[in-house]
Amino acid sequence: MAYWNFWLTRTDVQNLVLTASTETIPYTNNLRLLVIHIKPKNIGKVVFAPGKKGFHLFIKKLPKSATYGELIELAKAKEFKTVDLLRNDPDGYLLEPGVEYDEVESLVASPGDLFYIEAELWWSNDEDFVNIKEVVRVN
Repeated sequence: MAYWNFWLTRTDVQNLVLTASTETIPYTNNLRLLVIHIKPKNIGKVVFAPGKKGFHLFIKKLPKSATYGELIELAKAKEFKTVDLLRNDPDGYLLEPGVEYDEVESLVASPGDLFYIEAELWWSNDEDFVNIKEVVRVN
């Protein structure tokens, strides 16, 4: 019976979910603060440690010049910022089973700016990753 439970629930497998959310708050009269929350959650049964390729947030600024019906190719958008989300964890970053973490970054932007954000968290073997992608408009 123990083997069946082990096989069915995959108690030896790492399992992560990434979510993202954003909020815009006033910063100065003409600038806003875009607050980005990247939330890794370990829904597996074992501790997760990222691989050497790490955990990164990529921010691309999208053009406002597109015309109606034009497809904006996100992959070709200009790189704006890259953030190492592990830069403040020199002793390591462990995701405990059943726990959701919240990595918060903030960016000063103008009202109306459009950004494409993507976060990647690499598995310990550096052969695969989990990611999340969103398009955000600063209000």
